[in-house]
Amino acid sequence: MKVYLFFLFSTFVFYNYSQVIKGKVLNAKGEPIPFAKIRIHKTSNGTVANAIGNYQLEYNAKSIVLHTSAMEYKDRFDTLVLNNEINVHNIVLQDFIQEMGEVVVVSKTKKDRGKEIMKKVIERRPEFYEQNSAFSCNTYCFGSLEKEVQDSLVKDSIIGKQSMNLLEWKARSYYKADRLFKDEFLAYNDYKDENQVFTGNSVSISLDGSEQSISSGVARHGGNEYLFCDGFKDVSINIFENQLSLPRLCSNPIISPLAYNAFIYYNFYLDTTFIDLDSNFIYQIEVKPKFKEEALFYGTLYILDEKWEIKSFDLGINPRALTFFKELRIITSFENVEGKCLPKQREFVYYVKEGRNKMNGSIKIQHDDYRFDLEDKKASFWLETKVFKEDAFDKDSSFWNESRPFTLKDFEKRFVYQQDSAILYHESDEYKRISDSTRNKLSFLNVIFEGIGHVNSFKKYELWFSPVIAQLIPFGVGGFRYRLECDFKKEFKNNHILTLHPKIDYGFYNEDLKGRIGASYMYNPLKFTKVFFDIGDDYDFVTSVQNIQGTFAPGNRVRNRMIEIGYRTELTNGLYAQCSFQYSNRESITNIKYPSWLDTIWGIFSEPQPFPQYKIFLTTFDFEYHFRQKYYIRKNKKIVLGTPWPVLYFQYKKGIPNLANTVADFDFIEIKVSDEAQLNTLGNLQTKFVFGAFLQKKDLRLIEYKFFRTSDYYFFSNPVNTLQLLDTTLNTSNSYLQFNFIHHFNGYFLNKIWLINKLKLEETIGGSMLYIPDAKFAQVEYYAGLERKLRIRRSIFKLGFYLVSSDSNLNKANFRFKIGVNFYDSFNGKWSY
Repeated sequence: MKVYLFFLFSTFVFYNYSQVIKGKVLNAKGEPIPFAKIRIHKTSNGTVANAIGNYQLEYNAKSIVLHTSAMEYKDRFDTLVLNNEINVHNIVLQDFIQEMGEVVVVSKTKKDRGKEIMKKVIERRPEFYEQNSAFSCNTYCFGSLEKEVQDSLVKDSIIGKQSMNLLEWKARSYYKADRLFKDEFLAYNDYKDENQVFTGNSVSISLDGSEQSISSGVARHGGNEYLFCDGFKDVSINIFENQLSLPRLCSNPIISPLAYNAFIYYNFYLDTTFIDLDSNFIYQIEVKPKFKEEALFYGTLYILDEKWEIKSFDLGINPRALTFFKELRIITSFENVEGKCLPKQREFVYYVKEGRNKMNGSIKIQHDDYRFDLEDKKASFWLETKVFKEDAFDKDSSFWNESRPFTLKDFEKRFVYQQDSAILYHESDEYKRISDSTRNKLSFLNVIFEGIGHVNSFKKYELWFSPVIAQLIPFGVGGFRYRLECDFKKEFKNNHILTLHPKIDYGFYNEDLKGRIGASYMYNPLKFTKVFFDIGDDYDFVTSVQNIQGTFAPGNRVRNRMIEIGYRTELTNGLYAQCSFQYSNRESITNIKYPSWLDTIWGIFSEPQPFPQYKIFLTTFDFEYHFRQKYYIRKNKKIVLGTPWPVLYFQYKKGIPNLANTVADFDFIEIKVSDEAQLNTLGNLQTKFVFGAFLQKKDLRLIEYKFFRTSDYYFFSNPVNTLQLLDTTLNTSNSYLQFNFIHHFNGYFLNKIWLINKLKLEETIGGSMLYIPDAKFAQVEYYAGLERKLRIRRSIFKLGFYLVSSDSNLNKANFRFKIGVNFYDSFNGKWSY
């Protein structure tokens, strides 16, 4: 068989053993056998070969018996005498041929016995769960990522291996039931290949006119989705829970093989029994999921007789349920601490394919020094999920050499040595010049599609110019326009940040030059405090709440000469506030001329609406509260992790008259409540409730009305913000009420139907409601759809087909088929909707 994986593995036992055994597991043809099990005979300790058959195991005995097994091969037992510090031993497994008649009888007996044993284990699950409900421990973690580069000329040929990322940390970890986690990092080191960049992937199409929240500019947690061991929460696999929420591995919660309803989802087989070196009688239970498309485990459990507790496990997750990874295995061993069954070592072995290249990952974790005195921890203790000691990032190589509880692999040693040697070089002027030169290098594709950037590491600034594709605006105000935008960012030694955003916009048909410049200065990175201003003469939108067609229409444009100043900060954890003051001179663009050829394109270029020129002084106060927001502080910067609770928004706007000839005089409020909830294996629900009203309106112009966008005819816009079958743009100068929801079942039903589950389709339902009392208008919508996940390299998105129906008091009930695209933001771990 041909294997598309590369060199990486991890060991199941990570003590400082003096003997190392390593080699390859092969079949009779000399081909590697991926993910073969290698364990010490009569123990539950061992490891798993990586995807190209390489393994490494550490042990402190001079003589051992290796038991190697893999599906479709005969088990092999090798007695080894370990004479050297590092011993090389390759293993060849023979094909296993079975007679069908024997399988039926033996399989039935093993299945019945396996079910009988697991019933006793599951009966004790609540007890084990309680034992793991609150503790602290020391945690050491080492994660590595390596890429194999494929030969573009010879199929399946590997021409090289490339270390990409090693992550190593040591912490005091805290855990409490209901998934409360905290890490106090004593040491933290991220060995990155400077040629590799892991920023997560954030792709979206915004066509719904939704406004950004005031917290959108804060620093949020993200990183390399392929090396997911940023803290104890990421590597905590508690199979004593009924369902395991592992969002960095798969989108759905995973049903535990120890869950109360485990027999609905799993078959259990007694594979074998043995007596370990401590004279314990061990049952080796094979776990097989009944549904291959569901988020379920497969693999092996090792059960202690009479006690019916887990000694260790080697489990994989159904590959079709994984978000990024092609295959992932989790190996964990337990120890008895004060009568409690607690994890001692954990190991993740996985691989992912990206284009022609394959990446192999390994994460190893060891726990010790368990303590159980967490009763006095206050609720606020758990909000700051990570704390870094002052010198956590300054530990030298001697510290790490003394702290590592296991032997590094050869490529890990080389990579760590290279990175340690490169630290001083990376801080040198020569390196900065070379690095900047590489990043500032121009290419044709960058100029056309990504823009032109310039970085100066000495002065810590970045400069960016918009790409050519964004500079040419064929359907702008007055026809063809040329628009050039620029971003400048300067970071100071105290972590203060200055940003500038100038823009020029020239229309050739009317020979009109417009421009705008915005700037902000963030001077408190712990509270995201910044001041900002914006000034310019520009063609602005009457309302940004428009469908695709209305975005281009002149009837949705106004000339806006304005100046705005504002201030934003975090008042207390999770409570953001922003105030802004805008002075604006607004004027109709009826004097703008358009080329005649534009009138024939799509019929979208309606005439701009005339209105008297007026001036407005608008004050806006925004508040946004994230209940019990979790965060951590790293290098004097606060990183936000989000909240599982609803988010509350409040906005107040006031038009103040008689200030430099301003006329607008009104008061407006809007309240929003949004929530995202994971409904166990039934999927996830996203809702938004909006209420708004004008409290008084002595002088209220059309531009300040509340607008509701016309729906796109066939495009399924973001259903949390918009309606799908609204046939005209509505506005109101009074009160309104809107409610939207969408529920993704994520294949809960279809994954259980034979053959249909091969299509990997996911079910979605949702609906919306809009009520405008003064217009006596009410509309209700419902929709159902099928979605399919697709992936192009690191970009993941869902392509969906939906049937939408609506009914209102002004129109007859109708329905329409629509198509939508939903993008996954791997940086924040969220879908667009």
